[in-house]
Amino acid sequence: MTKRRLACLALAIALVPLLPGTARADGAASTRNILLGGAAATLLIINHNRKVHQKYADYDRRQAETQAQANNAEAAYQSARGRPVRVRSSSGLGPTPLRRRWAGAPCRST
Repeated sequence: MTKRRLACLALAIALVPLLPGTARADGAASTRNILLGGAAATLLIINHNRKVHQKYADYDRRQAETQAQANNAEAAYQSARGRPVRVRSSSGLGPTPLRRRWAGAPCRST
């Protein structure tokens, strides 16, 4: 288990004694229940959002790795044929200008 999950579990266990035993109609119990419910809901929302952001970050990382592999394969193919390499932009705005990839050739945009 991660440290964060252990901390959440420890917090939940620490709050168990504070749970009401029987239903009371006084204001203190009502306020306590509202605060505990709000804290639990906040914790659930934060953990859910963290998981969603982690999922999207993993997806973006995999997409960037795939794009880099495709660029490397295309560059190797074009270099073997003695042609200038057109590298795809990871921003999705289209290819970058032509660049020469072999030693001794000037690096210029066309």
